[in-house]
Amino acid sequence: MKRSELKTMIRKIVREEVASAIHEVITELKEPTEVQPPEHVSEMEPTYINNNNNSNRQFSSNKVLNDVLNETANGDGWRTMGDKTYTSDSIGSILANQYKDIGDRVPDKISGEQMIESMGMNPETVPDHITKALSRDYSELLKLSKEKSRRRR
Repeated sequence: MKRSELKTMIRKIVREEVASAIHEVITELKEPTEVQPPEHVSEMEPTYINNNNNSNRQFSSNKVLNDVLNETANGDGWRTMGDKTYTSDSIGSILANQYKDIGDRVPDKISGEQMIESMGMNPETVPDHITKALSRDYSELLKLSKEKSRRRR
């Protein structure tokens, strides 16, 4: 298989997956949601007042994205996430909890057949050279590419 054919195939698959994901998100956004305040909020927590007189600003030319951004900007639900109100003083603990195991993560290796099945195709109908291309370990190739680019500099 030529590199251009593989690129075209990957582009087509990515395009289909992105279109599917966008369709799901838009469907979720169109559904009305009812927000209930958390039970653990006490009366002593600060109350935030929206001083923004312009309730519908133009953040983006994309209507759906603009609606979501306006909803976020005009609401104050983002101020209390989880169990407490977050401020700039809490960023250290947030980052420490979020990224504590970043060095320990090992990517899952999946076979070419598993990848093909995840794309909704039958592995038996896909040519072997594509299956091999999807399951090949490209780490050595990337090392050689980095080494070659260093030599050019």
